[in-house]
Amino acid sequence: KKCTFLPPRMGGGACRWQGRTGTRTPMQWDGGKNHGFSESDTPYLPTDDRPGAPTVADQLNDPESLLNFVKTLIGLHRDTPALYADGGFDVLYAGYPFVYTRSGNGKKIYIAINPSARNYTFETPNIGKVLLSQNVSVGEKLEMGGVSFLVAELSE
Repeated sequence: KKCTFLPPRMGGGACRWQGRTGTRTPMQWDGGKNHGFSESDTPYLPTDDRPGAPTVADQLNDPESLLNFVKTLIGLHRDTPALYADGGFDVLYAGYPFVYTRSGNGKKIYIAINPSARNYTFETPNIGKVLLSQNVSVGEKLEMGGVSFLVAELSE
């Protein structure tokens, strides 16, 4: 069987499902030649040459990008001791949505994650400051749309 997805490199096999070849592509920094990865006419591995291929430069300039979302998550973790590895962890509900608290440094953080497409509405403890959320409404009840999450401080 001949495969042409990516050339075999770094111990990968001839097909994308063999070794790591199919998951390894160069970092695409910008819109320049080979997306800023290499000035070579024949780079070690090809870059994504589709129009609109993602680049670090584009991601940095888009406040809604995955890169900026991950940077926000890292900042939230860094600034919230209850989310540190030694913080307390209590599961409130192990189904959908998955709901738990983290505690540390005198604060309790409420986390609800709904990876499903279904909507959920349920009672919550006293939600304080919302630290990060997607597709939720916090009021007398927590309303979670499909594929949603909430990270919030709990009020005393």
